[in-house]
Amino acid sequence: MAALIMEPPPRQYVIFPLVVHWQPWLENLAFYLPKLHSGLVSGAPTAAWLSFLQPPRQQVWQAFAKHFQPGELSQWQAYLHYLSAQEDQDELDLRAAIRGTLAPGLPPELDREALWSLAYQLEETLAEKTAGLQQLADQEKVLEQLLGEAEADDQQVLPVDATFSPALTQGPADISLARLRLQFWQMILDPYLEEPWTLVVLEPAAGESSPRYLWQTALTAGQEGWQAHFQLPAWQPQPSSAAQSMAILELGVLFKKTLDGLLQALLTSAPETAAWRKKMDRLVEERLWPAATPHQARAIRLEVYSWPPGLTDAPALPSPMVFLSPVD
Repeated sequence: MAALIMEPPPRQYVIFPLVVHWQPWLENLAFYLPKLHSGLVSGAPTAAWLSFLQPPRQQVWQAFAKHFQPGELSQWQAYLHYLSAQEDQDELDLRAAIRGTLAPGLPPELDREALWSLAYQLEETLAEKTAGLQQLADQEKVLEQLLGEAEADDQQVLPVDATFSPALTQGPADISLARLRLQFWQMILDPYLEEPWTLVVLEPAAGESSPRYLWQTALTAGQEGWQAHFQLPAWQPQPSSAAQSMAILELGVLFKKTLDGLLQALLTSAPETAAWRKKMDRLVEERLWPAATPHQARAIRLEVYSWPPGLTDAPALPSPMVFLSPVD
């Protein structure tokens, strides 16, 4: 009798960062990665997103501090001072407060509620900063449109080129903070992760402390790595018949199966990786984009970073890792 072929367990996709504030483009991800998991999703309108955590019940700094040995608490001094000063000094820059003083390691013994409370406060602080920068960027776009509609004679008196537009929402990469956030993510979500699992980074939420910079730092230093990107249509299929609905469902299942196969091959076999990469390219070009209607021209960029199979000296990063970002 032929041996039974066991299907591998479904791959679990878990979102980074720990706290995600809902954005409209995230609704499109349900087609590609159904039942996404996250630490905490704020404002998600769909059950396709599954949260492991709830907001911390209280700020437990005393419980947090008691797990440090004498001298270790100084590693966190700048960050704790920043938190205590927020009521009076909202303009403080988090990166300036902790860069160079916050050790990349966390203590081995730490109350989970205290750890989650600290991580939550950090994520909320970063989210508030990002929201403020985004508001400035939106105001800049409005100003740019107004300047573009002005008469040519009026524009000539401007001291600088009106088209000059620095990206207000992007600051310099913060490698130390990126390591810290990734450690928070791993330590807090470890009890909820089931093999095989993959970390999925939402780039707009990760910002300038995204794990992307940890990969790029390693690759720039000469570390051998693998990366690829795919441009997916940002669509929410609206089937007009039962047959079309079934076809769309099968297309979504096929995409998930192809991505799962690619990620698994990255762990085991370079030749299989190349084959799955070609399958993904064909699926995107020949099936996904032809199925998208003209008004669904917006896209989602999906990137995959990985270490080659069997690499023994790879940096301590979850591998492979997926990155998602909206493309206008």
